[in-house]
Amino acid sequence: MKAFVVEDNPIDLKLWRALLQAYGHEAVTWNSADGALEQIRSLRPDIVLLDLNLAGADGLDLVRAMRSGADTSDIPVLAVTAYPQRYTDAEVVDAGCSAMLVKPVDTRQIVREMQLLCERKARGRFDEHPDHR
Repeated sequence: MKAFVVEDNPIDLKLWRALLQAYGHEAVTWNSADGALEQIRSLRPDIVLLDLNLAGADGLDLVRAMRSGADTSDIPVLAVTAYPQRYTDAEVVDAGCSAMLVKPVDTRQIVREMQLLCERKARGRFDEHPDHR
């Protein structure tokens, strides 16, 4: 699995990269919403792991931009946030996220969730939006 991780907290960014690599996955990291869409278009990752509360930006705006592009509309997005009161489940799903987890996240859970979302896409079940909070 090739994951593109968008996270503005440098500690979390290192954690996500190390975690994914420990499970044998490729992790490309990005520390802001700026330029992330262009990188996603260029890299065509299997999945995007996205912190919703980015400095100076709302991660949902990035997801909406991904969903509006033919070349990025089918990439699963696993949203993570430390502020679940800021984002309703409906808002997250309506923006186009595949699932959302609340920080702190069990490291095994996040990898398992990413794998499930990639498997769901491979089976053609990309449009399902289970509640994984």
